Amino acid sequence: MLTDGSQSRGEGCLPQKGEDGAAYLKAVLDSVQEAVLVHDGATGCILDVNDRMCEMYGHSREEVLGRSAEWLSLGEAPYSEAEAREWQRKARVEGPQTFEWRARHADGRLFWVEVSVRHALIGGAERFVVVVRDIDGRMLAEDEREKLHSQWLQFAKMESIGQLAGGVAHDFNNTLGVILGHAEMALQKTPAGDPRREDLEQIRRAAEHSAAVTRQLFTFARQQVHNPKVVGLNEAVEGALAILRRFIRENIELDFRAGKGLWPVKVDPAQIEQVLASLCANSRDAIRGTGKIVIETTNITVCPGQAGKRPGDYVRLAVRDNGCGMERETLDRLFEPFFTTKAPGQGTGLGLSAVYGIIRQNDGFIEVESTPGRGASFDIYFPRWAGSVDEAAIREKGELPKGNGETILLAEDDASVLRLAGKILTQLGYRVLEVTDPESALALAAGNGVIDLLVADAVMPGGGGRELAARIRRLRPEIRVLYMSGYRPDSIGMETLPEPAAFMQKPFTREELARQVRAALE
Repeated sequence: MLTDGSQSRGEGCLPQKGEDGAAYLKAVLDSVQEAVLVHDGATGCILDVNDRMCEMYGHSREEVLGRSAEWLSLGEAPYSEAEAREWQRKARVEGPQTFEWRARHADGRLFWVEVSVRHALIGGAERFVVVVRDIDGRMLAEDEREKLHSQWLQFAKMESIGQLAGGVAHDFNNTLGVILGHAEMALQKTPAGDPRREDLEQIRRAAEHSAAVTRQLFTFARQQVHNPKVVGLNEAVEGALAILRRFIRENIELDFRAGKGLWPVKVDPAQIEQVLASLCANSRDAIRGTGKIVIETTNITVCPGQAGKRPGDYVRLAVRDNGCGMERETLDRLFEPFFTTKAPGQGTGLGLSAVYGIIRQNDGFIEVESTPGRGASFDIYFPRWAGSVDEAAIREKGELPKGNGETILLAEDDASVLRLAGKILTQLGYRVLEVTDPESALALAAGNGVIDLLVADAVMPGGGGRELAARIRRLRPEIRVLYMSGYRPDSIGMETLPEPAAFMQKPFTREELARQVRAALE
């Protein structure tokens, strides 16, 4: 109980007579959780620090005293001695200042701190009292949030652009199908030696090349599916060369060295194009001025015990360049999504991660070697196909399969595609019923005799091909179905189809239509 005023001051809590005031003050400062530094106002040198400062920066008190702020900092603008003196000037003129600063630990590690500077006169001398708080964890968390936000924005942008690209590719495919089909029919009627054949061949080749471009758009839009076929790797590479030469500069030589007697492999040819496009684009960007990109294919057998490789027979696809090369730090992160060494806006960091995913999807593996100034080498290994070579996707050229008077109900909302497909099928010996909408197709299905096959556009106004097939099957349970679309099947929910049904990608050639229809009927 308080009995007089003197006791109310809490005498036991004050320094006692004879107690060392400096020691008392040092004990107080050393108990503070933040680093405390006292700088000389005239020179900026450090005059005193507490224990927490030594712990935070990894230096002893003796190492710090007499040093400048720059010695404990990044040492580059805006974290140099000049900026530190400017903050002191502001504290003298404007009052206490608080700011974020890039500090340097004794081991060289940089970390973020929050600095508060106050101007003071101590013992008649100008001083700056600096309180430092370690905020590195908070800054790293903010950086991570910002990085995730940037990635989300990139995903959203790529998604919207991808949807646009997929829509453009779909419309383009319909037009290409008409050009390609009519060119092929004109070629059928043009005898050898006719000077018009060369013009028609040029039209056909241009349409096929444009179809390859739309496949790239689908790849960009991520609307492609994994469609492996047994192929010769040389043929798959040759099919991509025209596309590769489109975006490689004229001062860069593209050299394809095709191996002899290659074993067959089971891969998706469209994905081979994507892999080569990504690797050659990287090589192009790594070459300063003139240079060379070499694509090479060889058979190779991996023996047991070779580090990091599954033993077996492989066909190796190599892409090499004489560009600027890469350092070890870049090689270690090469296939990480969103990792790129290119300037902002010049690369997404998705190309090589997609390459890695494609190679894994096709049961292969990849090796990369590079040295700064000595170019880069990417070696991709695809396992040798052990099945029958007759399954190879290198199709036999010969007589087209013909019809035997079977009735085909052809439903297509694009009038040009409808007329073309109807004309081709009629020439092949089929009876064709042509309609442009699902309701007309239903009416024909109800009013005609035998209908052997429904060939329907997968996406039409008033209902898609799948809905139409379901309604017709109520009338004709035995009918077979062949869907067709300028969209990729997985983008319209048709990646899996119940039997008896099949899917045909637009644009299609006369040969593809003939074989697909015959296969669907049989």
